[in-house]
Amino acid sequence: MSQQAVHFAPFNVSVDISFWQELGSRKLDVLKLSTPEIPVTGVFIAGADGKTPGEVRLDRLSLEGHLEGKDSKEVLVYGRVLNFNTLEDFKKFDRIGAAQKVAAEVEEAAASFSTVSGRFPLTALTRFLVLSFMDLKKYKVHYSVTVPAVHHEDPNCAVSLERLPEAVSEALTSTQRDRLLQFTETDQHSLTSPQVYAIDLSSPSDVPPVALRDGPDMAAACSQQQEEVGGKSVFLVLVDPCGADGVLSWVWRNFFLWFSKTLSAGGKGGNWYCRVLVKKCKGFTEENFKLWTIRIPEYPQPGKSVPAAGWLFFLSGPGKKSSTVSSLDLAHFLDATALQANAVELNVKLIKWRMVPELEPERISQLQFLLIGAGTLGCAVARGLLGWGVRHFTFVDSGRVAMSNPVRQSLFTHKDAAAEGCSGLPKAVAAAERLREVRPDIHAEGVKLEIPLPGHTATAAPHPPPGGQEGSAGLLGSVQKVRSLLESHDVVMLLTDSRESRWLPQVLLAAASSSSSSSQADSSSPHQNGVEGKAGARAPLGVTVALGFDSFLVLRHAWGDPEGPTGRKKMGCYFCNDYAAPADAQANRTLDQQCTVTRPGVSSMAASLACELLASAVQHSGGFGAPPTTEDRGDVGCLGAAPQAIRGFLNDFRLSPQQTDPFEHCIGCSDGVVKAVQEEGDEFLLRVLRDPVELERVSGLSEFKEREARRAEAMATQMGKE
Repeated sequence: MSQQAVHFAPFNVSVDISFWQELGSRKLDVLKLSTPEIPVTGVFIAGADGKTPGEVRLDRLSLEGHLEGKDSKEVLVYGRVLNFNTLEDFKKFDRIGAAQKVAAEVEEAAASFSTVSGRFPLTALTRFLVLSFMDLKKYKVHYSVTVPAVHHEDPNCAVSLERLPEAVSEALTSTQRDRLLQFTETDQHSLTSPQVYAIDLSSPSDVPPVALRDGPDMAAACSQQQEEVGGKSVFLVLVDPCGADGVLSWVWRNFFLWFSKTLSAGGKGGNWYCRVLVKKCKGFTEENFKLWTIRIPEYPQPGKSVPAAGWLFFLSGPGKKSSTVSSLDLAHFLDATALQANAVELNVKLIKWRMVPELEPERISQLQFLLIGAGTLGCAVARGLLGWGVRHFTFVDSGRVAMSNPVRQSLFTHKDAAAEGCSGLPKAVAAAERLREVRPDIHAEGVKLEIPLPGHTATAAPHPPPGGQEGSAGLLGSVQKVRSLLESHDVVMLLTDSRESRWLPQVLLAAASSSSSSSQADSSSPHQNGVEGKAGARAPLGVTVALGFDSFLVLRHAWGDPEGPTGRKKMGCYFCNDYAAPADAQANRTLDQQCTVTRPGVSSMAASLACELLASAVQHSGGFGAPPTTEDRGDVGCLGAAPQAIRGFLNDFRLSPQQTDPFEHCIGCSDGVVKAVQEEGDEFLLRVLRDPVELERVSGLSEFKEREARRAEAMATQMGKE
């Protein structure tokens, strides 16, 4: 017969969705802009259905480097993945050169190869390369795969069939068939996994055939000149992973290269012939063996370029042309919630690529936030924190969504205001629901609660009036609820629209911070910077945002030991500039005085700065206790300055970073007030809420004002005498 080339069936490379998810995660967190070739381990699965050529499967574990075959039909195959930064780089990459490089590695491995238990063709002489580009914004992957095989450029030098495959019942003698079946009974494991060896079927009947696995000896024992074909009783056995009849698996292309090179190294030139018993990876009967007589060409002369074949072709759809590039839309495998969560994390993680490599997003994203006030500021702050990846929110507000709210308060809609007979939904509950609509995987809840206010008769009543607080056991219950909420969160944002509504949270935060400082003084707490750890393990950080008509204030509260290792000066609080106890600011006010009247853009600016100030502080090595800094004064974190306070003025579009000095008679953070809260607890708070004058007495403010009044009177008298 005229010589017929042996056909080798390229196997498939099946890439699981988990492989791309793991690679994408590494791209974001580890690789960033670097493009190294990453080692990958695949599992080769033999084609057992009689049709498929087998496949290499890649999944998440392929990138871990410790895969193991699950059963005897699985063999590990090694390769690399090269992921590009841009689609243009992926398209213009030199694919021919890449395949030749891998093929050269295979050829080098063939030159220095020695067998181990016969299972070498897949692991030693098979390599693959995956080229990919991942569009992490659109969740699309484009990739190409090559499993290079070295081949002769001259088609006359290809591995070919000297004879058509024959059934062993016709090609072997009865004695040889008996020896073959005897071998299968004693070494069945060797016949169920892809491998190669030589056996001598002329051994005595009382001695089972033994597989010859050593490389050079195996090649020499099986090879013969053309005139010797059929004269030897030593056969090469290929346990072929390709399930289809009449073709061999792609892996044997490089094996025959090794076979030829081994013979050439032994001084045997020219073409050689080998009788090969090909057994598919199925069954143990005689019918599963075929005898192939194969011509193996002389090994190419050294110094020539290494031609390579092996880029896999993919069908993009019915009736479409095949291509070496496959495109995958990962969005089809992810639900909408997971897609959004990945997208939010993508935006933050990309900051680490070029701009701020030192950024630790989890230092803010893992914090639990309590937003007291679900109005204009509360809505805007929540949206800003979402952008930083924050996932835990609790809103506190006693109001309902009014018709005027949706245009200024970004979480609400007209439907919220028109609900319940145009009374509006509870703000806290509605804000939490709308925030979950923006990002469904977060935890957001709303608590309808009126913060007890000093001097307000409604909140100071022993029992809630009709239509007042819901779910509260009166004033004491409200105080205890506020305390409980503060203790169960990491950061408390005071975003209410009145001065007196900030007082109770402020004094509770100051007392908690002071207690936390004392407890940490004698221990090496892992939460000393306030950022790591579970909510409640340390005092929460407070941030106050207050609005004027065309001005605003963003202020972070003092936290931890003010005389700590940095020796920093204690910071003042929102009330340190006040010379009077808080009172009912809403009584006897006209409509414009009762409403928060500001320029529309003020709240958005203040809310944005509050989020960014907090982010800068937690990225500082001092965390919650970061000392107040500016770019030109003091140490700064990876995001720059972390001042204590920022005042903004729209009349001249000016921002002024500041530090508030503490006032020794402050009604919010003075030693006297903090000590009273710590020692007397709720009893003291209830007295103040019913009679704010008590606060001036405890803080020493009343005595201070009397002393200043006497001093002023004395000065006036002295000036009158002069």
